Amino acid sequence: MNKYLHINNDLKKAIRSNKPVVGLELNSISKVIPYPKSLELALEIENIVRSLGCFPATIGVLNGNLVAGLTPSEISILLADDDPHKISTRDIAYFVSQNLSGTTTAATSIIISKLAGIKVFSTGAIGGVHRGALENFDISSDLQELSNISVAVVCSGVNYIFDIPLTLEYLKTYGVPVIGHLTDIFPAFYVLDDRLKVEYRMDNVKDISHLIDVKWNLGLKGGVIITNPVPEECIIDKNTIEGYVTKAIIKAKEEKIDRKDFTTYMVEELDSLTKGKTKKNIGTILKNNARLSCLIAKELSSLYIE
Repeated sequence: MNKYLHINNDLKKAIRSNKPVVGLELNSISKVIPYPKSLELALEIENIVRSLGCFPATIGVLNGNLVAGLTPSEISILLADDDPHKISTRDIAYFVSQNLSGTTTAATSIIISKLAGIKVFSTGAIGGVHRGALENFDISSDLQELSNISVAVVCSGVNYIFDIPLTLEYLKTYGVPVIGHLTDIFPAFYVLDDRLKVEYRMDNVKDISHLIDVKWNLGLKGGVIITNPVPEECIIDKNTIEGYVTKAIIKAKEEKIDRKDFTTYMVEELDSLTKGKTKKNIGTILKNNARLSCLIAKELSSLYIE
């Protein structure tokens, strides 16, 4: 085991026994929902995973340790921070070497999941190719890790603030299958845009799990993305959101927002413009994705039982 990785004993036994485990992250919650409501949501998602017969493995970095299976008190420590550090791939070595703590992006969560032996990771949305990337080369490290690390990621697609056609092209180029569960449309988090299509629609969880298993047994590196449409009550009109995104980008340029702060800035602006609807719905979306993750984890687990 990696010396910087910590897994609680119950989770370690579950992973070694090929029990169904679902990786979870806190980054989608930490800067969106204030503490202690954020803690309540994180623990509720864990309880949903348990109720569906899986082991939750909430992921984070705590005092320089990469942790899979944070305890409730450890989750509380990370979420109680008024300004939690968001740790992406390039930050891992620094935070570990300096014994620091923080929540993890999808990229870092995928890395920790792989180190721990967790096959399925659940999140709200992954990062993508930024609008204007042809000029600024701004591409989320989530995509790079997905192209290299064999973990199945359940999400509601990519936030509409990104250039989604370019994101899908990037994933295709690097051989990452994009599956739509019960949908032909690639979800853009809380937006449904019928111009965006998934490569494969698969309605049966058993078929999805079989595809994942076949990919990895063929020795094809990299993850699989399973997109889960947001519940109908969370959907926001695409034309409305497009207008808001355009407005927020112009404002960001006027205020000279640094690229590293751009995504957080855009998320805050969109929430303001939608009168709080985007943040209000994050809990519903995360719980919905956790449920699908459990179904896939259980099917995958059954394939490895001797």
